[in-house]
Amino acid sequence: MINRVSGIPGVKYGAILAAALMLSACGGGGGGGGFSGDGPGDGTQSPASIQIFADKVQVNADGSDSAEITVQVKNAGNLLLGGVPVTMTVDPDGSRPGNQGYNLVVRGAVTAETGTVTASLGSSQSLLAGNAVVTARIPDTNLSTSIGFVFVGPSLTTNPGQLQMVQGERELITVRATAGAGNPGSNQTVCIDAPSFTRVVQEAGIISRPDCPTAITTGSNGEASFRLDAQALGNGVVRLTGLGLTSDIPVTVVPAGVSFTTPSPDDAIEISTPVNIAVQTPGYAGNVRIITSSGILNGGTRIAVVPATGGVATATLTGFSTGRVTLSAEKMDASGERAITSFFAFNDSNLDPDLTNVSIQASPATLAVGSGSSSTITLTATRSQPGQSNNIPVPPGELITFEFIGDSLGSSLSSPFANTNNDGIASVRLQAGNIPSSAQGVRVRACVVSINKCDETSVTLTNRPGSLAIGLSNTIDSTNNDTAYILPISIIATDVNGGALGGVDISLRAWPTRFRTGFRDTEGDLTVGVDTHVNEDTNRNVTRDLGDGWTSGLVAGLAFGLSDTRRKCEPAGASEPAAGTVIDATAAFEQGCRLLPESSAAGSLPGVVTTDENGLATFNLTYPKDRAQVIEVEILATTQVDGTEVLSSRIFFLPREESDDNLPHSPYNIYF
Repeated sequence: MINRVSGIPGVKYGAILAAALMLSACGGGGGGGGFSGDGPGDGTQSPASIQIFADKVQVNADGSDSAEITVQVKNAGNLLLGGVPVTMTVDPDGSRPGNQGYNLVVRGAVTAETGTVTASLGSSQSLLAGNAVVTARIPDTNLSTSIGFVFVGPSLTTNPGQLQMVQGERELITVRATAGAGNPGSNQTVCIDAPSFTRVVQEAGIISRPDCPTAITTGSNGEASFRLDAQALGNGVVRLTGLGLTSDIPVTVVPAGVSFTTPSPDDAIEISTPVNIAVQTPGYAGNVRIITSSGILNGGTRIAVVPATGGVATATLTGFSTGRVTLSAEKMDASGERAITSFFAFNDSNLDPDLTNVSIQASPATLAVGSGSSSTITLTATRSQPGQSNNIPVPPGELITFEFIGDSLGSSLSSPFANTNNDGIASVRLQAGNIPSSAQGVRVRACVVSINKCDETSVTLTNRPGSLAIGLSNTIDSTNNDTAYILPISIIATDVNGGALGGVDISLRAWPTRFRTGFRDTEGDLTVGVDTHVNEDTNRNVTRDLGDGWTSGLVAGLAFGLSDTRRKCEPAGASEPAAGTVIDATAAFEQGCRLLPESSAAGSLPGVVTTDENGLATFNLTYPKDRAQVIEVEILATTQVDGTEVLSSRIFFLPREESDDNLPHSPYNIYF
């Protein structure tokens, strides 16, 4: 129980709720008698204080949750006082037509004998997040008290919250979605509406829907990212919509006072080749400072100051090393305008293609679709030399190209180039797209440029299990005062290549497919006079229908006094019909006879489980001990992905603990 003095996490009104809103006043003395509503009477029967309590102050705003509120009224002797009128209000009030607010349901207009009035507070509008204040007052007095609540609903936030970009610049934007209970809003589609002077970079993670041409999907952490190019000058907003919410990012694109003409980030240049640098500075005739991360400029150092002639500043870069080389250019005035570019440098050594071995590998080789999934594509290049090992790494700095073969299915590579390191290894990252692949996967080729020697690999993109497999434990436990068993069960989800799929939601159901009549032997096993019968509920709707069965055909049980056909009807809410009235399924339907076995005989299990990073989920099946060896149960596991249902089932008779040798005979014998 949280009282009004407690802190209220997340409520914006903080100090107000902790101080100004939490008022309590005391009444003076006066005449005798009970409370009449005309002000304080004597100190015994008149209200002197009012307090408000709540079982929680943070409420889920999706309409599924509510807070329970208790108001207490006491007299001057600190005793609870009944029969006192109390009014309660909420701000904002959602009960008024056309208002967005919260619903306060008050149970009673005066305090009960216990001196209390109770109420509940919930969201009157699904997914309405915000703050609310409940106030309780005693009419015609100065006694009142308040308490604040925070309703936690979905949210859509961005980082950054606003953009000022230079023309030609590219900016990364991260979107974070939270669900109704404040948890990460995973697997949510967020539509992107960018102004015409910008462009959303079409890369991994960007999807298209009929009602949403450009969108992203949040990952398990509720986050997704995209990149935005500033193509022209302008002012506007990038509008993001998802979870029924809208978030706007103001964006302004200003002129690029400095920009590189050459080189570009897509260039790959051999380290012995001089690089001609050209920087555009429209309308500027002063000096430009150029800096390189590797090599020397104009034969001097890593920094060169050159004049802008005709709006262009030039320099020459030599002596740079392999890898990504970054260049920056800045006007030497008070504007602070600058630009950055880069290129890829490689070392073209003399390799013999016949003596060079190339292999490529993807790790992992299977990815879940979506922006959060990536794989490392690694090429290893070694060479053979006479009289030496056959696995000598090629020299470092060898240029390796990476490219897709065929459709990338929305996937992307972190770079089209990489250099070999000292171990002859070069790597890039593959970012998964949002389209599942076939079992052949998305294919990637990597080549050693100097000798044009290549190798290929594939990465499977999937959002569905290739299969679900159910496994049973070989041990069981007892519970519920030794009246029920607990059977641990595991289920594993794998993709089409056998790779484990984590984070898959799997729906579960247990159904009694068959039941047995018969008797247990001295060891406790159901082995004497046993007959096995199919479930009478043929359509599994837990309702006696005209097409349902009426069990007959007992053979083994006849020698132990059981009838060959079911005799007992046991209709719900009615008396047992006369003997011989129910002889078949039609009569059973007319009399509303009980279905055998009851659906609960299969036991209970969770409705949904989620696989871990190993693709595994474990849960318990709990069932009555007297159904052990009597009920055959089917565990049905399903998962729905992109409209396709993947299903697996496991059918078995409920097991008995070996030490339980005094279990009762089949509970269904009484019906025959």
